[in-house]
Amino acid sequence: MINKVKINKYKSIVIFLIRLFIGSLFFLSGTLKLFEINKFNIIVAKFNIIPINLVPIFSIALILSEIICGLFLIIGIYIKISSYVLILMNISFIIAISINIIRGNIIDCGCFGRLFSEKIGWRLLFRDFILLGLLLCILSEKKFIYSIQKSFKSK
Repeated sequence: MINKVKINKYKSIVIFLIRLFIGSLFFLSGTLKLFEINKFNIIVAKFNIIPINLVPIFSIALILSEIICGLFLIIGIYIKISSYVLILMNISFIIAISINIIRGNIIDCGCFGRLFSEKIGWRLLFRDFILLGLLLCILSEKKFIYSIQKSFKSK
């Protein structure tokens, strides 16, 4: 019979690896968008969901949220809050992509700037649902290994 302690240890390691993957993904995505902010503003406007005068503010908020939450997941602080923010962002991506697929407005997703360009579609939607599932896995963890978050808690 497999020891419950061993299972929890392996689960914690898997969650840590997911945390690193998701954190790196969002940090990279936000950083690449930051270097091409004007292009990203145009892509956000093409989704035709946000009023045009709010696009620059929304774009900066989105980019900074991706960078900060990604970094927090990587270094292990504010893990739950960062996960919640990324879950809300991911749900908004799923909604925006779905709306535009239904409209027949197949545009560039703007996910990774110049590094990786992909048109929105069912594959991208599927990927976002996978990311959502991985973020929910992070939330399911009660105690995070390799996290400096413990340093902030009083003893």
